[in-house]
Amino acid sequence: MELLPDYGDLMTLEDFISNCGYGGFIDYDGFGEYATSTHTSNIRVIPSDIKAGKINREFTHVIWFNR
Repeated sequence: MELLPDYGDLMTLEDFISNCGYGGFIDYDGFGEYATSTHTSNIRVIPSDIKAGKINREFTHVIWFNR
């Protein structure tokens, strides 16, 4: 785990799941990393993972990086 970078969009895991569900994020847009409110992991997550039900609920947030 590392401190959050100065770039990227931090959101709660539930907000990320919701955005993926209605098409607010698609794989082509970029990628996320599971995070907490202060730290990021090196575990990537993409919208198609969420739609497939592959959700790591050990984390409370996702930081999103646009292409």
